[in-house]
Amino acid sequence: MQTLLRVIYRRLPITLATTAVTLAIVMILAEAWFYSASKQHVQAFSEALTNRSNTLFNEISTVKHKSQSFELYTPCSAAFLRRLRLSLWSFTLIKDIGWMQNNTMICTALWDELSPPLAINLYNQKIKLKDSTWVINAGIDENIYGDLVLFGNYAIVLSPYVFRSFKDDTDRHQLSFIISNKNQQHNIITYGRDVNKLEGDKQNTSNLRFLVWKTCSQQYDFCVIAGGKPDSIVNASAVLLSSLIFISIFIGLLISLSINLYIDKKRSLEKRLLDAINKDRLHLVYQPIYHLKKNKIIGIEALLRWKDPDIGFISPDIFIPLAEAKGLMTQITQLVTRKAIHDTGELVRKHNLYISINISSHDLCSTDYLLFLQHAITDAQFPASNLVLEITERQGANTNSLKEMVERFKLSGVNIAIDDFGTGYSNLNWLSHLSIDEIKIDKSITDSIETDSLNKVLLPNLISLLKNMHPTVVFEGIEKQAQVDYLLAHFPNALGQGWFFSKARELPEIQEMFSQNSNEEYSPHSPMG
Repeated sequence: MQTLLRVIYRRLPITLATTAVTLAIVMILAEAWFYSASKQHVQAFSEALTNRSNTLFNEISTVKHKSQSFELYTPCSAAFLRRLRLSLWSFTLIKDIGWMQNNTMICTALWDELSPPLAINLYNQKIKLKDSTWVINAGIDENIYGDLVLFGNYAIVLSPYVFRSFKDDTDRHQLSFIISNKNQQHNIITYGRDVNKLEGDKQNTSNLRFLVWKTCSQQYDFCVIAGGKPDSIVNASAVLLSSLIFISIFIGLLISLSINLYIDKKRSLEKRLLDAINKDRLHLVYQPIYHLKKNKIIGIEALLRWKDPDIGFISPDIFIPLAEAKGLMTQITQLVTRKAIHDTGELVRKHNLYISINISSHDLCSTDYLLFLQHAITDAQFPASNLVLEITERQGANTNSLKEMVERFKLSGVNIAIDDFGTGYSNLNWLSHLSIDEIKIDKSITDSIETDSLNKVLLPNLISLLKNMHPTVVFEGIEKQAQVDYLLAHFPNALGQGWFFSKARELPEIQEMFSQNSNEEYSPHSPMG
């Protein structure tokens, strides 16, 4: 735990920045969640209110339809009132049905004949619609108020609980709503402190500070417009807010720890690589290169490997780019050159092999590396003509500079090869300007044999071109018998290397291969292959 705290504290600015950014992101996400939840609630509220209003309008429509049968009886007679009560029985949102004359309630299904009759003079609002009049909060009796729907000589008294649950919901969640006709010319029912905002916004559009949702009935001439301010993380409970802050800080610390450990690991890897170079902990393996027609090993390629004592094997795809970025490639190239020349000299002389070494074009253009190479060859008494230096265009160099240095290296007796030909890095421009001894065809071209890829279409033309040129041609990445058969049929004098013949091996294994076969034809299908 103390180690982790030291890592976090050592790069405090990163820790603080990461924690702050994480906190901001978590709060923004929480705010977005609150907004989305509020929007869904407003939508659900509007749709539920529309369904309740549909039920109410349907019951009102049913009363209107049945009112024709009421006309068969004398108004306010016993039979008339009985008929009203029978009709009222099936409704849930209608409290009473009454008969009126001259804006006065004469009798109702529940109260029978009123004495004295009740004049409907006290109310908050009267809304005249196409076929009815809505009287909002009308005084029905002492301390009794209700909403009425008037049509002809009839009055429908709405239940006080029609919209009670919705009004309670608006109070809890600070919502407002309007029930109006579809052209929004007449508001039938309004409730909430933000009704003015709903009335003023004829487009019924939401924004970050106020949500609006409009739902219209498909059966009746009304729409429900609901709206309210979205919930915010600022108004959340102290427990929730504290939890979010704690989670944000925790996640921020984890991210900063990961970043710090990554930086440490990267720096540690750089130090480990430098230590491996200085302490000679990098080693070489060698992959055989075959003459396809003779089925015989005629060369080997030196490949660099790194096994860290703590981490284990580290891929060249990791440590080579790191070495290039940190300016360690010159040291690595010299290490590979020295080891390859020193370790393979006896094998090369005994079996007349050549050995290939990968170098950068920067090293090829370096006078220091040329002097180093000449001294290494002299010290090891290595036959310079049996050494091939492989370069690729991706390592970058001016063609004219390369041409001059290639000639200088060739004067020392070594051979020059273009590696990864066909990848877009190495091109015909190099072949036409540089004195090249060998061309190594990239594995992507070899893989196209016996496939339908674009490279397969180009392959015959490429082979035809290479046949007419003097350099030795090596096909890399051979893994299948079909590839060998194709090349034997179309380019029998080509060379090849790949897992079909042999994987890269330690030098003692390479020596064992020759001692078993006495440098005669070596079959890739033998147990060693």
